[in-house]
Amino acid sequence: MPTVLYGCETWALTKSAETRLRSGQRRLERCLLKLRLLDEVSAKRIREKTRLTDWVEAARRRKWRYAKKVSSFEDDRWTRHLTYYTPKAKRPLGRPRTRWADSLNKFLKNKYDNDTADWKDFVVNDDWKELEGHYIQGGQI
Repeated sequence: MPTVLYGCETWALTKSAETRLRSGQRRLERCLLKLRLLDEVSAKRIREKTRLTDWVEAARRRKWRYAKKVSSFEDDRWTRHLTYYTPKAKRPLGRPRTRWADSLNKFLKNKYDNDTADWKDFVVNDDWKELEGHYIQGGQI
């Protein structure tokens, strides 16, 4: 898992990336248990046998905690500047690419019914630690 999720704190996780992570993990687990797809063993049963942590949930947890860590930096670190940076240029036509903070902002907007929710405003709240579990489970409230 450490090799696969190296640097996942900085990924802009999309649904397709999550799907690839999940299928890659299931493939690895089948290989560890020497199972084939033709054996038709459910993913839930395989996960019970391997007892591995879900990679998508681990990536979300790391991202959530990384956001808290970056916000706590008080000096002029590049990490904080780059994470807080918002370019002035217009985004290209069509569906814009997912940005790093989009999943955090979307989760907070759904949680608080607030269209202007920004993760930088909420990370200082005491609720941040409590909301971690909801975010990791896919934003289900």
